[in-house]
Amino acid sequence: MPKRIRPLPMPIKVLNITPNGSIGGRERQLFLLSKEFQRYGDVVFDTLFLQPEGPFYEKTVQHQIKAHILRFHRSDPRRVLRLWQIFRQYDILNFWGVNNLCFAVALLTRKNIVFCLQGTRAILGKSIRSLVGHFFNEYFGRLGKSVTDDAPSKIAANETAPRNDAISGIFPTALKWSGAKRLINREILRAFLHRCSRVIVPSRYLLEFCQNYFGLATQNIAIIHNAFDPNEIVLNKSRSVVRAELGLRQECFVVGTAARFDPRKRLDRLVKTMSLLPAEIDVKAVIFGDGEPAMAQSLVRQMEELGVRSRILLPGFRTDIFGYLNAIDFFVLPSDSEGMGLAIVESLFLKLPTAVFADGGGVHEVIKDGETGFVVKDEKALASLIQNLYSDRLASQTIVARGLRHVLDHFTVAKTALEYRRTFTALMEAQHPSLVHGKVARVASAPVA
Repeated sequence: MPKRIRPLPMPIKVLNITPNGSIGGRERQLFLLSKEFQRYGDVVFDTLFLQPEGPFYEKTVQHQIKAHILRFHRSDPRRVLRLWQIFRQYDILNFWGVNNLCFAVALLTRKNIVFCLQGTRAILGKSIRSLVGHFFNEYFGRLGKSVTDDAPSKIAANETAPRNDAISGIFPTALKWSGAKRLINREILRAFLHRCSRVIVPSRYLLEFCQNYFGLATQNIAIIHNAFDPNEIVLNKSRSVVRAELGLRQECFVVGTAARFDPRKRLDRLVKTMSLLPAEIDVKAVIFGDGEPAMAQSLVRQMEELGVRSRILLPGFRTDIFGYLNAIDFFVLPSDSEGMGLAIVESLFLKLPTAVFADGGGVHEVIKDGETGFVVKDEKALASLIQNLYSDRLASQTIVARGLRHVLDHFTVAKTALEYRRTFTALMEAQHPSLVHGKVARVASAPVA
């Protein structure tokens, strides 16, 4: 139990429901919180993996964090009974992803339900109006101006919508796409969120999104920042060793990022930026990560078309990513509409000058332009910033120092876990006042006598 925290009279049992343990900020955040709550004696923080796979599932098992898994096929009706049996063991059901079957069973249990909303892009699917418009455009010709989305998401120019066989045979070909599935899930999620005891978001950007897009009341939303664990960041390789491994000259100025190969991460922006830099300056870019094969192929095509294939490295996913990031000079998160962006928190802790885009969403709670990092409006502005830092590599030292102080003050997992604990305690106090004595603020943070 952390010092200066008064134990609760009775443990609060929390079950986290997540699709899997794949690579991603959501999965990483859940794992870090699970590790931190192992130090607490009054909060049980277990996880249900709907699919027992991925590196963070393996880490959960390695750290002996209790994990439930469903061993039945998706079409097996026994899944419902098993979910009911698991859910009934806990006080709070904490969702980290969309699963309609779990939503239905959770509502039947009448437990406190929490949803951790980490981003917007996955749920901004096509509207019914847009689906009908696409149907008419394909089957009856282009009727002048195409019908547009009422909540469009920014799609990279080279992105193609994957085929969705789940609705094969029900809708015409024009409607067999991922947008139809996202539309259905989005509307189910909207109804579910209104029945949640609390929705947790990592930034004010997402709070406003929930208010405007889902119509949620402010009192039902809690802002709890995503966090990092300083003890997890181990530099097990020196800068010179990593550069030699990647084939980078020691004096080269290296721009880097770490992200899934996903259109939402807008890696195309970094590629375009590299094409705007003068050929005579010694600057290269490194993109760590993997993901959708089609996205990787698209990036390579873009590099070749812009003539920058030799200036950009794609070394793939690295489990010891922090040692590799220590070998770069400047970190860029090119995403738009990020929920918060844990990668930039970690880059600031590594004392790297860090830049984000103006349309980055929740990243601005971490990066303040000219104070803790840099904010650019487009690729041209980013290219200009890279040239300035290349010319004067010490110019950003003051900003880097402020960025480090900022993340240590506001984004550590110890602080975030305490905020989750306060939220869980408030929910239990509202439902069972006799189980939690005194006010939430005193119970959660009063020093031990």
